[in-house]
Amino acid sequence: MKHHLELNFPFQIIKDDIVYPEYQNIWQFAVVDATNYLTPVALNFFKQLGIDDLYCEFIKGDPNQKCNIHVDGRIMDDGSVYVRSEWAINIIWGSESSKMFWYRPHGKDLRRMMGDTGITYPIYYPEEVDVIEEYTVTGKPLLCDISTPHNVINFDDKIRWCMSIRSKSTKLQWADACKFFEQYSAEQQITA
Repeated sequence: MKHHLELNFPFQIIKDDIVYPEYQNIWQFAVVDATNYLTPVALNFFKQLGIDDLYCEFIKGDPNQKCNIHVDGRIMDDGSVYVRSEWAINIIWGSESSKMFWYRPHGKDLRRMMGDTGITYPIYYPEEVDVIEEYTVTGKPLLCDISTPHNVINFDDKIRWCMSIRSKSTKLQWADACKFFEQYSAEQQITA
């Protein structure tokens, strides 16, 4: 199963007049209020799908940089990994040349990294994983598997912006999320 699915929504998702947060680091995210960044039509769309507890991360990727290979989760005190959501819908703009990669770890050992928000999350070094999939960003909304180790490389001289939309509590597994959003698949619409 693929770790991404291009989507096509018949409406604008992000407002035109957004405020860009202040960032200090090369790859950083800010948790933002969905009502300040998503259009009313997009908010209503997610609510009608039963996703009314949106969690949005506004991510900045500096030019010619890559982020750590990571899982979007936190390492708990007992060593287990808690993943709030296995999926995210990413809206990406700015950079004209970036790729996402997904990986298979060689072993079960997890490295810990403290993020800017104080959350300890799992990371991997390149020699500890094998690439299993890559995706060249096209600018279409992208349903992403965020529970599998992944990272992003920005090959451009421009900043890569990403609004990552998730649910705080919808417990869709990755395969279920693909089925759930399948009717909005850009790939399916092209071949239909």
